Amino acid sequence: MNQKSSARELPQSVSQALKADSQPPTAIDTPVPSSPVVGGVPLYAFDKHTRLGKQAIRQFARENDAVRRCLEQHVADYRAQAAACVAAFYADAAPVSCRLTWEGSLPLEAMGTENDLLLEGVGEQGIMPLLRAVRDNLDHLNDIRARLLKAG
Repeated sequence: MNQKSSARELPQSVSQALKADSQPPTAIDTPVPSSPVVGGVPLYAFDKHTRLGKQAIRQFARENDAVRRCLEQHVADYRAQAAACVAAFYADAAPVSCRLTWEGSLPLEAMGTENDLLLEGVGEQGIMPLLRAVRDNLDHLNDIRARLLKAG
């Protein structure tokens, strides 16, 4: 996928994938990252859509060496916050434990993730390293979220 790809390609691809598949979709169990709960709320709920979530992700992107280096290498400085927010979403809020799958659904999902990160300015070569850096350091992000929530 190149930088000029757009979200408009996705619905056509979904339609094509479903028409081409002769097997019915199947529900499968998939692993999800554990999420601490503070005050009855799972910490993944504090994402780019909340003030506390944006603050936590901004702090995480500055404090975490692996994430900061990846952003510096693959994203323009003025787009780093938005890229970090989308990567955090895919690392801990998007995974679901039971998902519908069909032939071609995994590449289609990967295309959607890639498209979202490209739209936020992540270079194509930086997508997987950024996602990996965020996933590998979710404990750090959750520590920041919990600290900010408790400081309140």
